[in-house]
Amino acid sequence: MILKQIIYLGADHRGYKLKNRLAAFLHTQGYTVHDVGTHDSRIADYPDVAKLVAKKIGKRANLGILVCSTGIGMDIAANKFHGVRAGTVWQESVAARSRREDDVNVLCLPADYVTFGVAKRIVIRWLHSSFLPVDRYQRRKRKIAKLER
Repeated sequence: MILKQIIYLGADHRGYKLKNRLAAFLHTQGYTVHDVGTHDSRIADYPDVAKLVAKKIGKRANLGILVCSTGIGMDIAANKFHGVRAGTVWQESVAARSRREDDVNVLCLPADYVTFGVAKRIVIRWLHSSFLPVDRYQRRKRKIAKLER
């Protein structure tokens, strides 16, 4: 069973168009989406947007999707927050593995490197995947959690 969790969406100025299209798509799929911005092409610093999404994730069962030019800046910023496991994903197979093996709860997308069609497939694959609670994945997840301050 796939849980329809709340999805917090955010993007900087380089990713806002893709974010808007993904938000509309996710609404049509029945997901509850909270768009934290940005909402236009004015320059927005990705750490500010990543913070808005990451603060909603942590120990909660929510999920986040962040979009910037490469996905990497959002990834770095989001991972500074307790309980966030962000990962930059550029293809479907990586999306599935990010959830199954690493329990990624914030998906970071590279707007300059994926089309809307590819991004849509990545998001769906990511949302339809879940963490596999096998020993090695659980052990690694615990070790990462211990690194958090």
